Amino acid sequence: VSRASLLLAALAEVGWLARLNHVRRPVLCLYFPIYMAEDLVVFVAELLRASEKAAHIARLCRAERTLFELLVEEKTGREKNQRFKRDFKTLADVLIQEMVRQHIGMKFPLLCDRVRGEESREFSSSSGESITVRMCATEPETAALLSKVMGGHATAAALLARAAHDEGPEPTLPGELVSSLRNVAVDVSELGVWIDPIDGTNEYVRGLCPLSLPSQVYSSGLRCVTVLLGAYLVSSGEPVVGVVQQPFWKEEPSSGTWRGRLVWGVSHGGRTVSSLPRPLEALPPRPHPLVLLSRSESQEVVGVVKEAGWEVVW
Repeated sequence: VSRASLLLAALAEVGWLARLNHVRRPVLCLYFPIYMAEDLVVFVAELLRASEKAAHIARLCRAERTLFELLVEEKTGREKNQRFKRDFKTLADVLIQEMVRQHIGMKFPLLCDRVRGEESREFSSSSGESITVRMCATEPETAALLSKVMGGHATAAALLARAAHDEGPEPTLPGELVSSLRNVAVDVSELGVWIDPIDGTNEYVRGLCPLSLPSQVYSSGLRCVTVLLGAYLVSSGEPVVGVVQQPFWKEEPSSGTWRGRLVWGVSHGGRTVSSLPRPLEALPPRPHPLVLLSRSESQEVVGVVKEAGWEVVW
């Protein structure tokens, strides 16, 4: 078979997809199907890139306390988590969710309708106007929209829009992990993506930085804030990929700036690939195993766990 005939066959598979719900004008996405195993490597890399962009947005939104207070909104009605007395969302939640939705949809057009998150896109401006937050076709348009939400703070809105539209550096996966990913038989076109843009919003809003417990686990504060991205098989709901981004992992004492940390894993068909070092058995032994529970967990559950010999950390 000649190279020309192979090229013509590839061109015959080209699909043009127009999406209207993310931007004001249709975006034409040219999609070439690629080898499935290599597709998973690219997919994981793009999830990692999106999570790094999300961490940058989360840090930008917290950079100025006075401005940040304008960007917090209490959830009500169906949007509110009934397990909490008060439940909040921030502009960072909504903007991160929409950024990831657009980023993955542009890189993988077949997944456009399967990238979803837990936050409503509606946000109230400082004047009380309800605004639908979205990624616009251009950076200036997004900046103008965010400025309306932020009460006319055009400079801060421009910074956030630039961070959201920036392509970001391409993640570099270690060679051994790339080789392992190629052995996981997953068709990316069969996946859906779920976004929890800011997990730990209450801690994010409070912005505290307490010391760690003797267990070396932080039970509250900015270090507990994470960005969670997950991919699952649409046909069964089986989790396949998980990405945990910790935007506020380590604070630089001299500058007060934060660095993030990223952990990810893939599991399917009996094969597991993870960014965590192995073997985990090399960690120092503990007198009792640890379990992390939410402070909103029922006392009945807490009692059962403690009776089983586990040390509970909040």
